[in-house]
Amino acid sequence: MLSEHIEKNILQDLFRTAIHSVTPRELISKSLPEKPMSRTIIVGVGKAAASMAKEVENVWGKCEGIVVTRYGHGLECRGIKVLEAAHPFTDENGLNATDEIIALLSSLKENDFVLCLISGGGSALLSKPRKGVSFIEKQKIFSHLFMSSASIKEINIVRKHLSEIKGGQLSKIAFPAKVLSLIISDVSGDDPSDIASGITSGEMTTGLDAIKIINKYQLDVSKETLRLLETNSQVLTPNDQYLSRTQNIVIGTAYKSLKASQIKAESLGFTVKYLGDSLQGEAKSLGVELAELAKDIQYKMRPDDKPIILLSGGECTVNVSGSGEGGPNAE
Repeated sequence: MLSEHIEKNILQDLFRTAIHSVTPRELISKSLPEKPMSRTIIVGVGKAAASMAKEVENVWGKCEGIVVTRYGHGLECRGIKVLEAAHPFTDENGLNATDEIIALLSSLKENDFVLCLISGGGSALLSKPRKGVSFIEKQKIFSHLFMSSASIKEINIVRKHLSEIKGGQLSKIAFPAKVLSLIISDVSGDDPSDIASGITSGEMTTGLDAIKIINKYQLDVSKETLRLLETNSQVLTPNDQYLSRTQNIVIGTAYKSLKASQIKAESLGFTVKYLGDSLQGEAKSLGVELAELAKDIQYKMRPDDKPIILLSGGECTVNVSGSGEGGPNAE
C-alpha cells in the first residue's frame, strides 16, 4: 500500500507530465512551418495565446500581430501585442481586443498570411456581438447558460450565432489572405469548430438551433435578437468560399496529454485503466461515479496486483442553484 504522501507526489507528477506534453514550447516548434516571405500577421486567442505567440517569435523572430489571453496569462513578446481580458465571463477588454484584431485583419491582401493561434478559453475572450445584439444582453445570456449546466457545445452554438467573429467569420474578415490555425484543443472530440467557437472553422448549425437552446434553458432574450436568429445566419458553412484559403490543424489534445500520463504511470509500475478523454455530465454526479468505480476496483483487487491508476479527461458542467460562480474544478 502506498503512503498518502507518495500517492500525492505521483499524481502531481502524472498531472505535470500531461500538461508538459501539450505546452506551446512542446507543440509549436513541431508544428510551425517556414515563415512566409510575404506580410505575416499573428493573431491568437485563449489561455495559452501569449505563450504560443512567444514560442512563435522564438522560432520566427520578431513578428507583427495581436493576441488576447486571460488576465494573469500575459507574457511580453518582441513584436506581437499581448492583450488581457476576462474569462469565462467576458468584459469590455475582450470586446476592445476583438475590435483591434478585426481592424488588423480587415485590409489584408491575397499574398498576405495569417497565423492564428487558438487555445481553450478563446470563446469568452473574443466577444464582439453581431450587429443588432447589445453587449450587455450577450453577457447576460451567457452568464445564465453557464449557471444552467448547459454543455459547452450548446453554449458555443449560441455564441457563434450571436457573434461577429465566431463560426468561421475571422477567416472571412482576413480573406483573401491565407490563414493557418494551430489549435490546442480543450473540448471533447477535438473538432476545430468547437474550439474557441470555431473562429476559422465552418459551422453546420443555424440560428434556429441556437433558439432551441435558448428555449431549453428558458433564457430571457429580446425579440430583436430572436428575430435575427430566425432570419439571418451569418456563420460560414464548411464549404464556404471564405474558408477556401484556411487550414486548421489541431496540434494538442486531451488524448495526447493523457497518453503521456499513461506511459509515465506504466513506467512507474502501475496498471492504467483509461476511461477516455470525453467524460461529460454534472461534475458532482460524475465525481460520485468515479469514486464508486475506484471503490469497486479496490474491492476486487488481489494482494499481489499492481497498483491501479484511473485516467480520464473530459468536460463537466455545474448547475448553480445558489450564489456561487460555478466551475467544474471548484465543485
